[in-house]
Amino acid sequence: MDPYRNLRNWNRGDPCTSEWTGVFCYNTSLDDGYLHLRELLLNGNQLTGSLPDEIGFLPNLDRIQIDQNKISGSIPTSFANLSNIKHFHMNNNSLSGQIPPQLSRLPKLVHLLLDNNNLSGYLPPELSEMPSLQILYIFTLVIP
Repeated sequence: MDPYRNLRNWNRGDPCTSEWTGVFCYNTSLDDGYLHLRELLLNGNQLTGSLPDEIGFLPNLDRIQIDQNKISGSIPTSFANLSNIKHFHMNNNSLSGQIPPQLSRLPKLVHLLLDNNNLSGYLPPELSEMPSLQILYIFTLVIP
C-alpha cells in the first residue's frame, strides 16, 4: 500500500535507469551497460509472500535486509550463490523450514540474523565453518 503515492514510478522498466524512488544504483567495475544494485533494503515494509529464487542470482549483493516483514516460506537454496554477501538480515518474519546448509558456502558473510521466525529442524553444523561469520541469531529454532 502506498497511500502517498511515493512509489508511483516503480512500474516503469529497469529500476536503475527509470529512476525509481528510493532505488540507488551504481556501476561498480562491471562494464556491461547495466547499473548494479548492491544492497536490498526492504525491512519494515509489511511485505508478504515468499522469497524469490532470483535474489540468489544477484552476485554483487553485499547486504540483504528484509527483516520486520511478514515474509513466509523457506529460505531459497539459491541464496548460497550470494558470494559477496556480508549482511543477511531476515529476522522478524514468518520464514519456515530448515536453514539451508548451503548457506555455509558464503565466504564473506559476517551477520546472519534469522531470529523470530518459524524455522524448524537442526542448526546445520556447516555454519560453524564459515570463515567470516561473527554474529549468528537463530534462537527461535523449533526442533520437530
